[in-house]
Amino acid sequence: MSITELFYKQGYLLFNEDILLRKDYLELCDRYTKIFEGKLSHNFPAYNCWGIGTDEKIKKIDQAHLFDSVILEIISTPILGKRISEITSATRVSIAASHVFYKSPFSGIEGSVGWHTDTKYVNFKNGDLLSMYIPLSVINERSGTLTFLKGSHLWENNNISLVNDGAEKNTDKQRQQIIKDSPQDYIWNEEKAIIKQGGVSFHHDNIWHFSEENKTEKPRITISVALHIEKGNDLSEKVSIKNTIFPIFSKNNEPKIIYDGIKKI
Repeated sequence: MSITELFYKQGYLLFNEDILLRKDYLELCDRYTKIFEGKLSHNFPAYNCWGIGTDEKIKKIDQAHLFDSVILEIISTPILGKRISEITSATRVSIAASHVFYKSPFSGIEGSVGWHTDTKYVNFKNGDLLSMYIPLSVINERSGTLTFLKGSHLWENNNISLVNDGAEKNTDKQRQQIIKDSPQDYIWNEEKAIIKQGGVSFHHDNIWHFSEENKTEKPRITISVALHIEKGNDLSEKVSIKNTIFPIFSKNNEPKIIYDGIKKI
């Protein structure tokens, strides 16, 4: 089975090979730990920063790739662009948005993210959405990584479900409702995204997923990227990302092309 077939069968792919350089993710993990804990200065605009230096259990920096050249280099590396094209048959791939997330050690329930699909928040008018997840810290069963519901991307109406809410903390209650709403012949199958540092995962915009609290003594630090996928050979010269649900960071929305099958980028 090809990686394309596997992706569209289960709704996500996990890659544990060393896509990223060790020196890059180790340096970033150390630096962003200090930034999020308020121990290191930075140049990110205030409106891109959430919870830095506070007791918030989940902190994040939006559009980090526009202000950190190392982040940009990592998420735009040619091997990723080519892999994304292989998975989706994309002609052009662009970075629509990026987020660096920090989940506090022993975060408790406030460090969890509820069951949701990305279509709840993003619906590109002129392209498809693919989500990319890159761990900078060590990820294991207890660190609060993503958990995917295998094959659920094939279901209709996920995005209008009343329990589709990433802000919800009662994930067990959400799960029970999703079970009731799932196809009658569906066999429940959750898989945690256990990916080593230097690896990467991709997931479909309609797949159910959530993340538990961090139960370890180390912070969980990850990069999440919203990728704009375009297909066909009749594309405009300039990338124009139009999200029909809400504007993506209108203050600093500068799409970055990481793969162009026509121009051979």
